[in-house]
This record gives sequence, structure tokens and C-alpha cells, in this order.
Amino acid sequence: TTEKGGAVTANVKVYNENLLKDGSFEAENADAWKFTYLNGATEGVNFEKKAADAITGEMECHFWNTAAQEFTVEQTIKNVPVGKYTATAYIQGGDVGDHVVNLYVIVGDKKYESEAIVLEGWVVWKTPMIKDVEVPEGSEVTVGAYVKCASGGWGTMDDFEFYAQE
Repeated sequence: TTEKGGAVTANVKVYNENLLKDGSFEAENADAWKFTYLNGATEGVNFEKKAADAITGEMECHFWNTAAQEFTVEQTIKNVPVGKYTATAYIQGGDVGDHVVNLYVIVGDKKYESEAIVLEGWVVWKTPMIKDVEVPEGSEVTVGAYVKCASGGWGTMDDFEFYAQE
């Protein structure tokens, strides 16, 4: 209450401490992220400035190609403290056919994967989540998305997070 007795309310949003650098792709050069084309393609994935296709900010990771695509976009984090972690991302798109889109985390030689994500159209955001990622002392962690889609498949990814579950 105020000094004069009036009621006051506040909306507070608590953010997780994201261990990923530039999880929303807003950095000018996006050099924290690495694309790997797996089917011989050399184009079709980029960072795009289009606020209408982003969750936060103006930038997002965009994919589209007239040919079928298969690629990963990922980031490796070094010296992650021991603990349990959660990974999340936002992904939207369509026309991928009967192919696979998923979120993954690699810790040492163990790979955690979300269930396949079904893309259902523009701004129909999917939020895959991987919980209980065990990180032992001195580990490197790679967080990424795998996309395999039909020719003409398209989509955007934004707001990747990797945070402690405490």
C-alpha cells in the first residue's frame, strides 16, 4: 500500500539465468552460434531481422530453401557448473513434410533429445523442453536444434535457453 493507503500491485517476471550467449540471436554477428549443413546444402539458414517472426527483439534464426534441408544450429558452453539443467527454445514454421525437427543437448558422449516437433504454421510457436540434463564437473555442453525438412520447408527459431533447475 502507498503512504496514503492506496493499493498497489506489481507484475514481476522472473527470468532464468541463461548460460547460452545470445540465445535470441540479437548480436550483430551471431558468432556464438554455428550452422552445420548435413545434406550438402550451403545455404538456406541465416539470421534475419524480422520482429514479426521473433519471440523477443528483432532477430531470429530463419530457414527456408527450395531444396530439402538437413542442418543443425548449435552452441557449445564450456565450464558449466555441476548440476541439473533445462534447455528450451521457440520454433515455428511449416511445410516440412514428414521430417524431423527437435531440440537437443549433448554432454560428453550423452545426447538428450526432445520429442519431434510438429510445425503447424506461422506464429504457431512450439516450445520444446529438455529437463534433468545432468552436467558433471568440468563438462562442455552443446545445445542445438536439428532440422530435416522437405523442399520448401520453412521456419524460425528464437530464444534458446539453458539454465540451472534450482
